[in-house]
Amino acid sequence: MASQLKSQTSRLNGAKSRGPVTSAGREISSQNALRHGGASSRPILLPCECSEEYRELHETYKSTYKPDGDDETALVAEMAESRWRMIRLDGIETDMLVGEMSRLKSKPAPAGAAKLLTRAFCSLADKSKGLALAGRYQSREHRIHDRLYKTLRDLQRTRVSKESEYPANMTVSWITPEQRMAREDADRLALIAVAQAQAKLPNEPTVAASKEVNALGPGPKPMLVPAAHPKPKMHR
Repeated sequence: MASQLKSQTSRLNGAKSRGPVTSAGREISSQNALRHGGASSRPILLPCECSEEYRELHETYKSTYKPDGDDETALVAEMAESRWRMIRLDGIETDMLVGEMSRLKSKPAPAGAAKLLTRAFCSLADKSKGLALAGRYQSREHRIHDRLYKTLRDLQRTRVSKESEYPANMTVSWITPEQRMAREDADRLALIAVAQAQAKLPNEPTVAASKEVNALGPGPKPMLVPAAHPKPKMHR
């Protein structure tokens, strides 16, 4: 009964709260659920991280992949965020190993013991879940990065194929039915002119010659005898 009354009292007191009123208080409260940022879906710079380094990383991704349009730009930004989280997890893993090495260094190592780094790694792997968690989140970020990269390349290939199919300098305009008929008449006249020009080409049989050949029927065709040329005179 007492715990139920306590829960009801807590809910009533919570309902009276309006939360932080200042911008600094809202920023702090927005990070209440953040533990390590390894699974964050948005770029969150921790107090120990440099915003200038993140900006340089983002600019490097944009200059490398050259996004065009909102979709490609968003994908490149997400790739940069994923890479930033990988770098963060690498730092966490390094700090864990350095801390464990410092702790083991103060203790005398038995004879024939492994190197300090190896002992620190084995100690963390056996006793701490942090190292395994960091490795699991690193694998997750690698999969996310690879999936974003594949989606970006598919979009860019589709865009390039469309640009090659439809040139950028091509313009489309509406014409009236009268203009369309005028263009069709002009095309028809141009075809007639081409046909007439081909009929007047040299060495082409005339209409009368064609009728004469057809009138001979399937019999033997007349032989064409070359004209005799006068022999040149020999001067003694």
